[in-house]
Amino acid sequence: MKKKLAYIVSLALAAAALGACGAHVLNQQNETAVESTAESNTESTGITESSTVLNGSASASDTAVTSLSSASITYSFADTSEAIASYNSGVSALSAAGASSDLSATFLNAEDLFSDRDLSGEYDESEAVTITLNGTSASSDSSSVSIDGTTVTITDEGTYILSGTLTEGRIVVAAEDSDKVQLVLDGVTITNSSSACIYVNGSDKTFITLAQGSVNSLSVTGSFSDSLDSSVDGVIFSRDDLVLNGTGTLNIDSSDHGVVCKDDLKVTGGVYNIDAAGHGLQANDSIRICGGIFTINAGTDGIHAANDEDETAGYIYICGGAFDITSTTDAIDGSGNVQIDGGSFTINAGDDAFHSDNILLINGGTIDIEKSYEALEGNAIIVNGGTINAVASDDGMNAAGGNDSSGYGGFGEMFSSNGSSFVMINGGTIYMNASGDGLDANGNLYVTGGETYVSGPTNAGNGALDYDSQGIITGGIVVAAGASGMEMNFSSSSTQGSILVTLSGNTGDTITLKDESGNVLVSYTAEKAFGSVIISAPGVSSSGTYTVAAGSNSTSVTMDGIIYGSGTGFGMGGFGGGMGGPGGMGGQAPGGDFGGQRPDRTQNN
Repeated sequence: MKKKLAYIVSLALAAAALGACGAHVLNQQNETAVESTAESNTESTGITESSTVLNGSASASDTAVTSLSSASITYSFADTSEAIASYNSGVSALSAAGASSDLSATFLNAEDLFSDRDLSGEYDESEAVTITLNGTSASSDSSSVSIDGTTVTITDEGTYILSGTLTEGRIVVAAEDSDKVQLVLDGVTITNSSSACIYVNGSDKTFITLAQGSVNSLSVTGSFSDSLDSSVDGVIFSRDDLVLNGTGTLNIDSSDHGVVCKDDLKVTGGVYNIDAAGHGLQANDSIRICGGIFTINAGTDGIHAANDEDETAGYIYICGGAFDITSTTDAIDGSGNVQIDGGSFTINAGDDAFHSDNILLINGGTIDIEKSYEALEGNAIIVNGGTINAVASDDGMNAAGGNDSSGYGGFGEMFSSNGSSFVMINGGTIYMNASGDGLDANGNLYVTGGETYVSGPTNAGNGALDYDSQGIITGGIVVAAGASGMEMNFSSSSTQGSILVTLSGNTGDTITLKDESGNVLVSYTAEKAFGSVIISAPGVSSSGTYTVAAGSNSTSVTMDGIIYGSGTGFGMGGFGGGMGGPGGMGGQAPGGDFGGQRPDRTQNN
């Protein structure tokens, strides 16, 4: 059995520094099983020495910015040093404020996840085997290639350059478990009515390289019914590690999934147009993307990783690329952690735009969610950087325990927290337009930095902010406008002042907060009508007078504590000084009743 690569970075703060919070020393461990050194001349793993990140400092590997091109078609490694510093600072501040959640997280490092050969997409044409596809036949003079009608089988390691058209055909890789096979597609068109166009049945790793300037098309038009392997359900199907690289174009049209990998799937370059009745990209162990341009139209999830047997697998890591994803269910969905370090995203999802059964971690990137049921969902959601513009027909952010179908139907998400759920915002800029709760922690809500602007619900059954236990703000900007009825403020454990007022306004009204000297601390233009505003910014303290204005309406408040205006989450008001309090009920569905039925969740894993 080939060795696997494990990546664990346990992030928490020193118990001595955190006191009652009881977290651990922030440490980066790299538990790595490196591929055989005998292969180092053909594939450098790019593994860097493990390092420690503490109090906002970062190792050279964390701060490296590597790019072959400014275009998304080739790879780039994002600089995550600022995101890591924001996270460290946030955990420190929240510990001092008495945060009860275990805020430890797992950070992946791009340089540990991709080998030099994964990234390069290079090949020596003079050393390669040529395979010519001739419609209903194929030809090659290599003993490593056998041809049976329209089935081309490759049995040995090496580089193979394919060109031409194959009808009702397929390319099969059946090499040894230690072999690395590179398929260079240079103007290839393959169609099949019932099985994968490219089927990797045996290798250590297979590279599919898109030759520069080439346009390649793979299509499966009928139901999958492979007589040799009934589990085949993707136009490209691999039982072993699979890498997609190069700078050409690949068009995939599938009656089921687009690309399926039963191991680790990596994409480091190329242009991909995928139209699939099932998932666009699917893998069991991980999906790792650092480059490429993707247009994915999926009947289920756009990008999907799931592993029911290994809780450390099923993760998704993206640090570069440009993505335009339209999906019937989730756009990006992982059973493990989902980490976004970079890239640009345009999302139209029937369900979640980004979903993790564990931790959804956003350190960077430009994310535009034009449509979703819930924009961001995970057992825990941590935002350290990036720019997010999102529209959600239900909750904008939803931290809820369990897997993708938990907490839906019946009483909506009233009891969906498993006790470990939290939302933590340490950096970035977020614009959230939600018809349900704007930020729904179903546990604890923490804000330590960044800018968060919420145009929340217009029905009184949901709130712009909603949490069950703790709502702590220690820094950053929050402006959350929504209906009056289920509104909540942050709790008195906060160290930055927060104001909740009843204040009505309309779409396009600018909400401003001024101190008693007339200085504008924050302003935000509302995306829909509202009846209440929660507002907090640096400069709001436990004393002083502040004015909140929207359109022609304004109100002045005099702080006599860190929190002004409690709210209850039950629509019973209670303005004036005092503690913010938990809502507990989770809010109503956008329709106004406790139903909140989720879109159909049927998925093929």
